[in-house]
Amino acid sequence: MTRRADPIADRKIETFFAELAKTDHVYGSCAASGLAHSMVYKWRETDPEFAQRWIEAREAYADRLEAEAFRRGVAGTPKGVWHQGVKVGEELQYSDSLLALMLKAKRKKEYGDASKVELSGPDGSAIKVEESPHAIGRKLAFALAVGVRALQKERSADSEAPDGTGEDMA
Repeated sequence: MTRRADPIADRKIETFFAELAKTDHVYGSCAASGLAHSMVYKWRETDPEFAQRWIEAREAYADRLEAEAFRRGVAGTPKGVWHQGVKVGEELQYSDSLLALMLKAKRKKEYGDASKVELSGPDGSAIKVEESPHAIGRKLAFALAVGVRALQKERSADSEAPDGTGEDMA
């Protein structure tokens, strides 16, 4: 990082990255290191070396999560076996859900979700999107709400009696 030659600041930055690698929590890492969160975000945007260390710290955290998922899903975790209030032994328990998630991640073809959506233009080329995902999401939500309201009106109109009372004449 090119911005300083201050041993105290360097120590704070090392603490920040150590905490980020351990917790993946930016605010907690800032609190532990004594750095302002606004400053670390600014450094991430303006200093490529700082940004790279940020990525590496988050990857280290993801590696820890993966190792823990492996331990729980494949190696198992020891749980006490109790009888009449006395521990009589231990057995290994496994997490089927973690094992399933790991299979989905590592073997997408065999165990991944089957649904896949691809959108393309009329000639098969990519669709150019000039709006933010947030704006597109708002428009889609509005369109869905309009469609739901139209269906509700249609259904209520179908259920009304010919005299408009909503009661069956039979």
